[in-house]
Amino acid sequence: MSLAQLDYAGHGFGPNSLEYADSLLRLDATLAGFFAFVEEQVGADRLLIVLAADHGVDEIPEVKRSERFDAGRLYPDKLREQMNQALASRFGVNAELVAAFTPPGLYLDRTKIAALKLDFAAVEAELAAEMRLVPGVAHAITRSDLLAGRLPQTALMRRMQRAFHPDRSGDVVIVQKPFWYLYHDAECCGAMHGSPYSYDTHVPVIFAGAGIRPATLWREVEPASIAPTIAALLGIEAPSGSSAPVLEEVLASR
Repeated sequence: MSLAQLDYAGHGFGPNSLEYADSLLRLDATLAGFFAFVEEQVGADRLLIVLAADHGVDEIPEVKRSERFDAGRLYPDKLREQMNQALASRFGVNAELVAAFTPPGLYLDRTKIAALKLDFAAVEAELAAEMRLVPGVAHAITRSDLLAGRLPQTALMRRMQRAFHPDRSGDVVIVQKPFWYLYHDAECCGAMHGSPYSYDTHVPVIFAGAGIRPATLWREVEPASIAPTIAALLGIEAPSGSSAPVLEEVLASR
């Protein structure tokens, strides 16, 4: 089941708002009632509960800025226009070389670049360099570097590498600075998620049920381990698309 009310509250009012706290209390009460109902229907010895989330949420950037943090909103349409002007000036052309900016990727117009006999790698590199100068942008990584694996070996860059899709991702992929809002619609919501930082990527993964002893894991785990762990508990083959290991601690407690 997807319980989306908390997501709407986070986007609309931010994670530190009274509205968000109220939604969390109501969700807690809803889950308590639902678990009691299911336990009554199937019995406590046949009940397995798994709770997780698909993302976290950042605070509203205007709130962070009022607290003297470096925070703000990035406007994709304005940035695309700014990048087109910069590239036109740099290469001496009268053309829009950036076809689209669908965060976090900027897509170059390969047809125009070829028609103007420009070096694609040079245009790509210049676009990344210009994006790094934009307030609120922490990193701008070219498609060429992502394909070749020419990235610093940091946790953040490993996440960017894993998120890159050679057939879908942009020619330059950006990472916003912490507390900067990045989305295709810069003002659709108060707060947003989608960054590789801990406030967006740290989510709960909770297993509870008959025979599972209370414990807390301090090592890093990921939601991708949920499916193979459930399969192991049921004694069946894990899904073929599984990409993470079974949580042995869950099995060991039964």
